Amino acid sequence: MQVNIKYLIIMLFILSNIFLLDSYQNYEKSSALKSLIKNESLLNNFLVQVGRERDLTALYMGSSYKNFDGLLKQQREVLDKEINNTKKNLQVDSTAQLKIFLKEENSFDTKVYKDILNSLEKITELRKKVELHKSEFKDIFFGGYTDSLSTPLNNRFRKVSNYTDNSQIIYCISLLNHLNIAKENTGLQRGFVAYFMEKSTAMTAKEIMKWEEFKSKSNSFQVLKVRELDIEKKIQELYNIPATKDMLLNIDDISLSIMVDAQLGKYKEDSSNWFTFQTQKISLFSKIEIILISQLEQKAKENLFFKQMILVLSLLVWIISTIALIWYQQKFKNENGTPLIEKSKNMKFASVIAILTKIAHSKGSISHPEKDVITYTMNNFISICRKEGMSDSELIVLKEHLHDAYRVAKLDDISITDHAHNLAECSFDMKVQTLKQLVSMAAIDGYSVRKKMMIYEAVEAIGFDKLKIQKYINDIIGDDIAKPIEDDCPYNVLGCQESDDDTTIKKKYREQIKEFHPDYIQGKGLNNEIVKFAEQRIKQINRAHEEIKKERKNNNT
Repeated sequence: MQVNIKYLIIMLFILSNIFLLDSYQNYEKSSALKSLIKNESLLNNFLVQVGRERDLTALYMGSSYKNFDGLLKQQREVLDKEINNTKKNLQVDSTAQLKIFLKEENSFDTKVYKDILNSLEKITELRKKVELHKSEFKDIFFGGYTDSLSTPLNNRFRKVSNYTDNSQIIYCISLLNHLNIAKENTGLQRGFVAYFMEKSTAMTAKEIMKWEEFKSKSNSFQVLKVRELDIEKKIQELYNIPATKDMLLNIDDISLSIMVDAQLGKYKEDSSNWFTFQTQKISLFSKIEIILISQLEQKAKENLFFKQMILVLSLLVWIISTIALIWYQQKFKNENGTPLIEKSKNMKFASVIAILTKIAHSKGSISHPEKDVITYTMNNFISICRKEGMSDSELIVLKEHLHDAYRVAKLDDISITDHAHNLAECSFDMKVQTLKQLVSMAAIDGYSVRKKMMIYEAVEAIGFDKLKIQKYINDIIGDDIAKPIEDDCPYNVLGCQESDDDTTIKKKYREQIKEFHPDYIQGKGLNNEIVKFAEQRIKQINRAHEEIKKERKNNNT
């Protein structure tokens, strides 16, 4: 039951972190949206004034720099004031406190607004080019005012929908984008056509097509497409004003007349009238824009408040889950002396099983008696933990952990020394029991040289000094574990049979030499007793090999 509660609390803590992070991201996105809408309102006013200066510049250039210089000068002063206002009030930097947790595509885009402020300096350069009377109309009108200023500013609001998942806000943003396209193209056709009228120059087929493109986009915003009834009603009221209806009719009439005259370059209509009607249409779009931005600000404010409440809720959930996790750990620690998450004793038990397994597996396989000893040791550990108050579910986990240690130890390359180091901090009693268990395990199928070396290597890493090692070994087997095996039979020394051929005997000899070569033993960092034992063993192996060779040589002769 305790394990289930533990996993439930940990899962709650993880989910609360995810909930808190997601809530924070949504809150900062909504906060950024509010700032973007404020910037949008400011930049829309700036764009209107940029468009007006661009189009008055077109009239000025079309008149061969003779007319409209007074109006253009006044407009430049108006735009300069708007530039100062934009520099002063435009929010450039993000207000987010934890930017590291925000996705780049959803965080406040500081770069785009810094680029806008930098682009304002281009206006001075454009004005100088105009006053030199050497620039082409298209370079100033399109390359200068439109491409360098108007287009980047109009594109800035296209990705604002990334900052919200509210369908009403996304819809308002979509309407604003369509309105900006219509307003910008109304200004473009105002200045473009006015230039040719003032210059009394015919339009080419390509230029007429350009005008048609501007005109089509300037009429792209349709009131009937507005789904929000309250917004549609306010916009429709603007269109139903008699002066607005007259203005739109006049634009249609004058456009038709100019289109006919554009092929010859002799225009009956006055360029000022054309300019004025288009300016009135832009003014209409600006009023609609105020309605949309006002609606957008209201919805964004409501959305921000909602996201703020969700953030507070997620913070409360996170605090509760954190307190629950700390409480549970402390409760378990008080009851059992060790926090559930820090069961280091389980790791020490697993290390003992791993060492036993490696000693038993040193000859290539584990016998049934050896496996019984390992199983007995596992059951003994489980019994100890049961007496200490470990729950049934925890005992199941421990049992699985010990069996995993047994399976892995047969296959991995981790040395006995590494496992033994995990036991260095154990109690003295546990170290003694481990040593006795290791020696008993090695005695099951007879002490091989490899087993002896492995035991010596392990017990030194556990922390016994040499005298204590020998004492406990003598208690169990009554002799020095590092003492060479006294065996008069040379075949037994090499680990082969008398019936083996010369090739097999030579192979066994080389294997024994490689295993007990002093350089190899020293390279493993074993103690001097083991090195001395290896040296004696090498002499024993060489002597046995020489005896066998001498015996077989005599038999052959």
